[in-house]
Amino acid sequence: MVRLARKAHLISKESEGELFEDLHIVVKKAQRTFLTIEEIKVWKNYSFSKEEIHLERDRDIFLLQVYTGYYHKDMINLKKEHLVKDHQHGYMIVGNRTKNNEQTMIPLFKFPEAASFIDKYKASLESPFVFDRISFLAEPVYNRQLKQIATKTGIHMGFPI
Repeated sequence: MVRLARKAHLISKESEGELFEDLHIVVKKAQRTFLTIEEIKVWKNYSFSKEEIHLERDRDIFLLQVYTGYYHKDMINLKKEHLVKDHQHGYMIVGNRTKNNEQTMIPLFKFPEAASFIDKYKASLESPFVFDRISFLAEPVYNRQLKQIATKTGIHMGFPI
């Protein structure tokens, strides 16, 4: 708008900076809350009806996020080269996170159903990714689905997931 006003010679270039010098916008940081162990158990054990079965995938992926601490994008981009299967224990993730490139070593074998989720949503042999990308929704849709699951399980989530 300011640029249009300048082009129309309604304001001068010199006065442009003065328009906003007293304007200060404060954005309040969202307060994060966390699920309790009991809430995670409720989430994990919820049984979906036939009409709700599409929510099962999103619940499972969210549980993997809980177990790994990974963001949605990290789960989508998790590559097979970072998933190590120890014959004695089971799966571990060894690699870097997408957002901050921090190294991680996550013992997924500590979460018994993690291996079944990996098998259930695995990508084709040719894919470099662990999970079939068709298993993932766009993040805003995924967040809406998670809120539906939370409502169904009676869990109050006071922040966007």
